[in-house]
Amino acid sequence: MAESLDDALANLRVHVVEYQMEIRLGHFGTGLDTGLERHKRLVASCYGVAWGIADKFGISTPPEPNLDSANRSSLINALVDLMSWARRGPKQSNSTVVRAKVSRTPEARDAWIYKQCCDGIPYKTIIDRLKKKPRSWPRISSKQGIRRAAKAYAETHGLPLPPLRQEG
Repeated sequence: MAESLDDALANLRVHVVEYQMEIRLGHFGTGLDTGLERHKRLVASCYGVAWGIADKFGISTPPEPNLDSANRSSLINALVDLMSWARRGPKQSNSTVVRAKVSRTPEARDAWIYKQCCDGIPYKTIIDRLKKKPRSWPRISSKQGIRRAAKAYAETHGLPLPPLRQEG
C-alpha cells in the first residue's frame, strides 16, 4: 500500500520532534564541532525528506535552510519552520516554472562519496572536491564523516562496503 501525503507528513513530524530534542539536549559527539556537524546532518536529512515528499506529491516545498553558518539555535529554528510547513498542509503546486534538478538531500552527495571511495580516491581529496559540489549538499570536513557517509549509503542500498583504508 502506497504511503499517503498525510502519513508521510506525520512521519516527518515525528522525526523533526526527535531531532529537535537531540539538538536541544546537545547529544552526539564529544566536541562542539562534532556535535554541530551531526546536528546539521539531522536537519539536512529532515529537509531532504520534506523535499522528497513535495516532489512525490507535487506540493510546494519548504524554504531551504542556510546550514553554512548554522549554530544550535538556528538549527532548532530551521526545524520549527519545517514543522510549521508539515502541519499547515502544504498546498498543491500549480506553478509552471521548471525547477532545476538540484539535489537538496544528502542522498546524491552520499552516492557521489560512495563512488569516490570505491574508486580509491583519498579521503582528503574527496573532502576538497566536495567543497566544489553544489552548495545544497551538506558539507563534511573529516575523514570519519566521509567514511560514515559512504558506509551509510552502501548499507541503505545493499551495496558492498567501500574499502576501509585509503591514502591521504
